[in-house]
Amino acid sequence: MFRRIHDYKKMNSDWQKALEIDPDNSDTYNNIAWNLATTPNPEVRDGKRALALARKSCDLSDWKDSDAIDTIAAAYAEVGDFKSAVEFENKALALEESDQAAEKRARLKLYEDHQPYRDTSN
Repeated sequence: MFRRIHDYKKMNSDWQKALEIDPDNSDTYNNIAWNLATTPNPEVRDGKRALALARKSCDLSDWKDSDAIDTIAAAYAEVGDFKSAVEFENKALALEESDQAAEKRARLKLYEDHQPYRDTSN
């Protein structure tokens, strides 16, 4: 709901509450990290925190979740480490088994061009 109305702060607040209920949920860590790394709202973006949360998500999923690895790539891009962003986006693509490969390839191109990704979807 908050994504549709572009209230990224409330979205993170809700996910933070979800972590209090289930502190080992890799998807919740991933969702918060994705928002912090890719939100178009610069007041909400926090690449360093996104990187830490994305690592936690990857650890909880044993580094086998392509979406979590995609998120760590986005977080690296947000902090300006495009070499690592490209490396991890390639790892995410290697694990990809769904129709999201095209989206990940598009993000890879951004990272190769030293550009972060901004999620403007609703």
